[in-house]
Amino acid sequence: MNDSTTIKSLEQPTPQLRDKHRLLSELARRRGFFWGSFEIYGGVSGFIDLGPLGTGLKREIEDAWRAFFLRRYGFVEISTPIITPERVLGTGYQRSSSR
Repeated sequence: MNDSTTIKSLEQPTPQLRDKHRLLSELARRRGFFWGSFEIYGGVSGFIDLGPLGTGLKREIEDAWRAFFLRRYGFVEISTPIITPERVLGTGYQRSSSR
């Protein structure tokens, strides 16, 4: 399988893959890994809250990432805002960074 086939398969998930994602998401919600942010108020699309198991899993993934990139290759870590204000996107930042 070449790179273009892999990219296409990721862009258009099969019904079988969508079903697996749905089942895994439902299981993770029931077990308390995560749930939708502000769910009692109707929720906000794309935002999740992590429960105790989700927080632990996130920490393990971050630690593995740090071990690989920071310790192995000597990279440095920075922390930036996750949400970008709309006025920043209007400056051409989005157009120039996507090239």
